[in-house]
Amino acid sequence: MAQDEENKAFLQKVLDNNWLLLALGLAFPGIFFFAWGLVEIFVINAVPLAEYLKSAGGQ
Repeated sequence: MAQDEENKAFLQKVLDNNWLLLALGLAFPGIFFFAWGLVEIFVINAVPLAEYLKSAGGQ
């Protein structure tokens, strides 16, 4: 039985580990959307608040 575990390929060991798959499934989207948010904050030009409120239907 232990010999079967040693003969498994690396990817098969990863895919057999449910907790690792859960962690990757939660971490990857979290990191991806966090990075996307940073890009949105730093790349897109800042709109002055007054202009934003006017376009949003404010005063």
